[in-house]
Amino acid sequence: MQQSNIFLSQEFSMKVFSKLTILFLIISNTTLFAQDTLKTNASLIIKSDIFLPLYGIARNYKTGSLTLEFFIKRRHSLQLTGLISSYKSLERQNNSRQIFPAYKFYLSKKKIQQGFFSGIYIKGSQLITIFDNRHRNYNPTYLEFRTKSISGGPIIGYQNYFKKRIVFEILLGFGARKVMQQEIIKSGDIGFDSIKSSHTDAILALNIGYKF
Repeated sequence: MQQSNIFLSQEFSMKVFSKLTILFLIISNTTLFAQDTLKTNASLIIKSDIFLPLYGIARNYKTGSLTLEFFIKRRHSLQLTGLISSYKSLERQNNSRQIFPAYKFYLSKKKIQQGFFSGIYIKGSQLITIFDNRHRNYNPTYLEFRTKSISGGPIIGYQNYFKKRIVFEILLGFGARKVMQQEIIKSGDIGFDSIKSSHTDAILALNIGYKF
């Protein structure tokens, strides 16, 4: 009972911390946006993550992403990312669809649209998971279920250019995750009691792209 109370307390603290962090970033970045009166020519960047595909080669993990970044002021941009991934092992399969918009504020006043940045993101995801142990001679089981969740939190990173057009970006993010819906598609002797959901979310990307 004591361990359960400790777990609930830690979970509550994480949620409160995440909400306060997001609120602080919204207020501070809104103020900075209002102060940035210098306009710039609208720029569009198309980029894709190369870290997860390279990582997946060794882990039987396939993924692909596409990101669009549009600058709305000299130091402010909006970014939209779509990501598809799949994983397959002997007893488990995952198929994921994610989309997450992000707001980015560039810290440098001298370098336009480049350098270190901070911001916030919101992510919507759908994950279909299959546990298949029917090949076993003992206790064969099967479970296929769908999970829909929303997550969000702060992001930090660095972006620069090579020959003015080739874009290089490192992006890190950490936030809270909330499961909105979870439903069984097909089941055999397994229920939701066997499913554990994470309350945290993270982003790690190494993007390469082109600036138009």
